[in-house]
Amino acid sequence: MSDYQHQITFRQYIIGVFRFIWQMLPVILKYRDKIIYNNTPRADSIGRYLEEHTRQRPDHPAILFDNQTLTYREFNDEINCLADYLLSLGFSKGDVFVVLMDNRPEMLICLGAAAKIGAIASLINSNLRGSALHHCIAVSSSKAVIIGEELLDAFEEIKTDLQMDPAFPLLLMAEKGRISIPDRYRDLKQLMTVSSRENPVTTAGVTTHDAFAYVFTSGTTGMPKAAYQYHRSWIMAGHYLGKGVLRMKPEDRFYVCLPFYHTNPVKMAWSIIHSNGATLVMARKFSTSRFWDDVRKYKVTVFNYIGELCTYLVNQAERDDDRNHSVRAMIGNGMRSSIFGTFRKRFGIKQIIEMYGASEYDLVFTNLFNLDGTIGTSFSKFALAKFDVEKNELVQNENGFLSKVKKGEPGILLGKVNDSVNITGYARNEDTEKKLIRDAFEKGDCWFDTGDVLRNIGWRHHEFVDRTGDTFRWKGENVATLEVENIVNAFPGVEQCTVYGVKLGQGDGRIGMVAVLPESKPKTFDFKGFGQLLLDSLPAYAVPRFLRLKTVFETTTTFKIKKLTLQEEGFDLKKIRDPLFVLLPGDKTYTPLDQEIYSRIMEGQYRF
Repeated sequence: MSDYQHQITFRQYIIGVFRFIWQMLPVILKYRDKIIYNNTPRADSIGRYLEEHTRQRPDHPAILFDNQTLTYREFNDEINCLADYLLSLGFSKGDVFVVLMDNRPEMLICLGAAAKIGAIASLINSNLRGSALHHCIAVSSSKAVIIGEELLDAFEEIKTDLQMDPAFPLLLMAEKGRISIPDRYRDLKQLMTVSSRENPVTTAGVTTHDAFAYVFTSGTTGMPKAAYQYHRSWIMAGHYLGKGVLRMKPEDRFYVCLPFYHTNPVKMAWSIIHSNGATLVMARKFSTSRFWDDVRKYKVTVFNYIGELCTYLVNQAERDDDRNHSVRAMIGNGMRSSIFGTFRKRFGIKQIIEMYGASEYDLVFTNLFNLDGTIGTSFSKFALAKFDVEKNELVQNENGFLSKVKKGEPGILLGKVNDSVNITGYARNEDTEKKLIRDAFEKGDCWFDTGDVLRNIGWRHHEFVDRTGDTFRWKGENVATLEVENIVNAFPGVEQCTVYGVKLGQGDGRIGMVAVLPESKPKTFDFKGFGQLLLDSLPAYAVPRFLRLKTVFETTTTFKIKKLTLQEEGFDLKKIRDPLFVLLPGDKTYTPLDQEIYSRIMEGQYRF
């Protein structure tokens, strides 16, 4: 799978360069000190921007949520009240408090209070339960926990295991007052009503190099890890992406329906909005059926996305009012290359800014030229290194150094570590150290291993290929699941899919399998056409040999399909009730997998 699908033409490149010079270069030159950082902290922080916009436009909407409006004055006042109360508890710079809450304005108030004190808000995934929730709360050594009333039951399940001192502050953030305040908890909203609304003096002592939040990784390789989010990254995104790429104005309304405990909303969207005095339109969660209604209701001009959100939207039945909206731009990551053009044409959105970024490292790729199917380019120092999928390790040459891939070949993205300022890193130093590669290409150098696979598609532009955990090896060849999924998703009748490798016999490799959510009943699915498409479009080793039809996928809170259970179940008839099919050697269509064929496969009678 070394042939790449996209190629940036010379004409596209030249047009993009002129657009960059006209639009981006003046911004970069004007705000260079806010976009490019060194190891010297500066007196600049999130709190300063919130206070500045409150002075400039106190009555301008800062947040619109569920028929509720918070002006910049009201938003800033609430932040100050919470900051004042936390300071009364003895909070100071570097202290941590946990935030367990659904999307609602109070979550941004918690973040703002942390930013003004110089404290750290540890943002917990509101869908976690049991041991994972306990781990994320316990790992941060916090001095208080703020719980939204909607998640009180989840916290109660693990509260005893946390073994907290009786005096430890448990702060309940009510929303609609549907519950009374239980024993042992403090009514945070009531306490804030008697706190000071004045801007705290602590804001002046917060610098660009202070952290304001922890965001947790997905936990795909163990328990989730807390990654630092710094003021400098927030400020940089607000200027580079907000002022430069999106040309944000206070009149813009930016819709966010993704959870604020992830970096996409908290580091990118929030900074783009509130560093530029614009309005955040906040939704509690993403809804396919309500998305465009919300966009029209609130006169949204920009929204952020992840790829799965776009897939859900484009898979809806077309409507006459698909273009009846005020959106001029969208920005995010993970949109499948196969739907880029379809999405743009159907919904009439002129600017789609596909990006790449990591939670724990300030390496950003941006589609500045507004092209389909590319994450664009980066101004940071990076390299794509050769990777052995079967051994799950980077390839070393005869001198013991890593090797860079050729243009068009996929490679692991490494970011150059420059004086450590571009590493945001994890709360635990040992977790950060595991991601660093020293003496990578030469003695004395240091690189950050993102674990993501990219490909150079020409003119320094790149496309996202896969994550290392999503790549498997079969017949001595590497299979990137995202590339196969792009082919599968283009087939009529497929609403959604996921591709993964499963064990077959005693070999080290994994054979390809695809789980498909069909648009209609399985009986109407075109198995012959589906098999022919894959055989015609993919190398033989990359064709999924097993097919599983699903009625629903289990997903994460950011709509990513959970593959682990699917991989573990494989094509075992005893574990699976879904319809299973197999593309046998020499066949051109998928046939039902019954017990007789299954037994022959397990006996090695077929040479896949």
